[in-house]
This record gives sequence, structure tokens and C-alpha cells, in this order.
Amino acid sequence: MDRDDGVTTPPLPVRRPLPVRGAANPALLGPTAEELAADQPSLETLRRVRRALRALPEPD
Repeated sequence: MDRDDGVTTPPLPVRRPLPVRGAANPALLGPTAEELAADQPSLETLRRVRRALRALPEPD
């Protein structure tokens, strides 16, 4: 590009697209959102645990 002062500037670099790869190995990706959700305890289970912990006697 030419500016008014006569100095030329080089053009900006152009990013090339990344090469397309094959499908990723699912074993390397880790668990899916559904698998993570399945491992989470239910709210009812958490409430039962909280009630059970509160019912324990205080330590001396």
C-alpha cells in the first residue's frame, strides 16, 4: 500500500487453512459429555449423603 508520504508497506501475511486430517481416534479424546453426566451422582444421592453426614455425632 502506498501512503501519502511515499513509503510503501508490505502486505499483511495471509493465513493458510490447516490441512484436513482423518477422523480422530475416540480413545484419545476422553469421555463424552453423556459419559461424564452418567458418572455424576444424582441430587437425591447428594442430599441423602448430606443428611447422613449431619446425623453423625460431633467429634470430641
